[in-house]
Formats: sequence, structure tokens, C-alpha cells
Amino acid sequence: MPAIYYTPLFRRLAQDPRLDFTVIYASSEGLRPFDPKWFGEARTWDADLTSGYRSIFLRAADTTPSLGDRVWQVRNWDIVPTLVRGRYHVLTMAGYHSLTYLMGALTQRALGGQVVFREDQTLLDPRSALNLIAKQLTLRPLFSLGRAMYASRENKRWFQNFGVPDERLFSTPLTVDNDAFQAAARELAPRREEIKREFGIDEGSGPVVLGVARLVPKKQPQFLLEAFRRVRERERCVLLLAGSGPLEDELREQAARDEIPDVVFGGFLNASEIARAYVAGDVFALLSREKETFGLVVNEAMNFGLPVVVSDRVGCASDLVSPGHNGFVVSSRDPAEAAAALERLVRDAGLRERMGGASRERIDSWTVEQTAEGFVAAARDAVS
Repeated sequence: MPAIYYTPLFRRLAQDPRLDFTVIYASSEGLRPFDPKWFGEARTWDADLTSGYRSIFLRAADTTPSLGDRVWQVRNWDIVPTLVRGRYHVLTMAGYHSLTYLMGALTQRALGGQVVFREDQTLLDPRSALNLIAKQLTLRPLFSLGRAMYASRENKRWFQNFGVPDERLFSTPLTVDNDAFQAAARELAPRREEIKREFGIDEGSGPVVLGVARLVPKKQPQFLLEAFRRVRERERCVLLLAGSGPLEDELREQAARDEIPDVVFGGFLNASEIARAYVAGDVFALLSREKETFGLVVNEAMNFGLPVVVSDRVGCASDLVSPGHNGFVVSSRDPAEAAAALERLVRDAGLRERMGGASRERIDSWTVEQTAEGFVAAARDAVS
């Protein structure tokens, strides 16, 4: 599906004279309303996701979901003739868990072309013995068909676990458009107090703890709310939850039942609006409990110079968060530990400033250009 995070990378690759680059889409979700269970209702991104690079939409793209719980739910039979006509030297796949991906990989190899897999999964979440055995039996032979590009240190470990040797692994970090976010930060900074008022945050309410996430179980916003409750008992501060989802009513009830003051629900913020939340924030928190393979909102927050508090189940933690330097990594199961980290930052403006500066410095070296170079390196190695 066309995605906000991949568009800057695709445009960068399209400009590279070393490549003749085409994107093949199996789904048009993102351009059309998609999965309401993500946000509580169907949403469409308000950004240009397809200009600046060549793309092909497979015939069933307008009725195909971007993700499926089962392999057969995403099946675009015309991936086969599309690859036959294109005769691409290298097929890069952003996953494996669909019939479209599997048909694509097998067709590409049958045509004598090369395959490069890209995934962002990690080993951070516990899995059953049966699941581990099944994945070893299926993914080892699949990944032996080609090379792989890893998005993070944790993701590299995941590929190594399925037998991909280091010489066939290439670093392509998950990145956001740093230039665009930093430009938005500069533009909106003078309006910070006005923006806070627009969210309903009164002047003098104290530092703003910001969470940007879908309000769904795996993000465990209830955990963040409980950690904030403990901090708010001792320090004046605000919790701004930017996002929507099926847990919103439950969270509102929790805040009312536990008499937690200064909880602001910012609602769903589209691509053109999300920078306002980051400008309003003082501390960023992502305390997911599972399946947070990376957490690109952390990249975004760091571009706004925010210190970050993430759980030990957030995939980007080992790459982007240096505990005590630009933030803290806390247990995804212990609200007291999360509260202690948040309280340190809420209480100490100097610490927030130092850690926020370190976040900005760290994210400056985590760029789309770096990701594009990894793509090119993997492609060149494949055809060599």
C-alpha cells in the first residue's frame, strides 16, 4: 500500500542514476479509506503518496487489503505476468506473509532474477514452540532464495535467526523525512503556546507528556495512562494522547474513574496535522507491549528535539534510545518504572533540554539517504 513513511525513500531511489526503479502495489489502501479497526473508523491519508516515482497498481489493488491475518488474504494473481513483462533484475519485497509475495519471489527466481527481502520483525515478542518451529521450516528455505535488508539491530537478529548470513544482509534503517519534520518544527515553534491552547492545554499546566499511537491493545495506552496517573499525583503535568482507536472510550472512562486530571485526547491527526502534537509536547512516550517492530513515531519525536521514553518491546530502542543520554528504556509490564522515568523528565527542565538535544543529534544520522544507500548496495550485490 502507498505509505507515508516509504514515499520519501521511493522518491530518493527514483532519482538515483544507478537504478531504474519501479514500485508495484498490491493494495491501494492509504489512497482510499482503510481498515477502521486501526483508528476506530476508516481513514485516508491527506498526503501525496504516489508522485515522484514510477508505480504500478495490480488489478485487484482497489479491493485488496494491505495486510492480512492469513497468507491467502492478499493474493494478486497478476503479479506473475507483471514480473514476466517487466523482467526486473532485482525484486525487493516488503514482506513475505501473503500469496502475492510468495508468488512474486518464486516467479522472480524462475525468471532468473534476484530477490531481496525487507522486513522489520524482531525476536522481542515471545512465541510458542510450535510457531518457532513452523517459521524455521518455512522462512529458512524462503530466505535462502535471496538477500535481505534489515531495518534495525533487532531486525538483523531476526534475519540471522532464520539463517541469513551476514554477507547477504544489508542495513536499510527505517527512517522518516527528517528535513520535512525539522522544517515543521521550526515553522511551528513560535506558535507553541497557541497550539497547546488549541488542544485544550491551559497555560501553566506543566510539561506535556505526549503519546502518538493508535489506541489499540498492542500499544497499551492504558499502561501509559496509569504511569501518567502516578506522575501526576506528584508533579503538575499534562498527558496528550494523539490518536484514535477502539480503546478511546475505555481510556476516557479510566481517566474519569481514577480521577486523573489533565488528560487530553487529541484524536486522529492526519499527516498534515501531526507536527502540531510534537510541537506541543515536552516528553515523548511509546510504551507498547507487543508487535512494535520499530516505532517510527520515535523518529518523528526526535526530530522535534524531544526526550523519549520507550518500552523494552519497542524495536527501535537499541538503535535510537541511549538510556540516560536521550531518554529511557523501561519495562513494558511495570508502570512504576515507566512513571519513574517520566517523572524525572517532567521534574527537570534541564534534563529535558539536554536529552532533547541528544535526540535531535542522534536522528540527524538516521536518514532516508542512508536507507537508500542500503537499497542500492543490496541491489548491486544481487546482480553482481
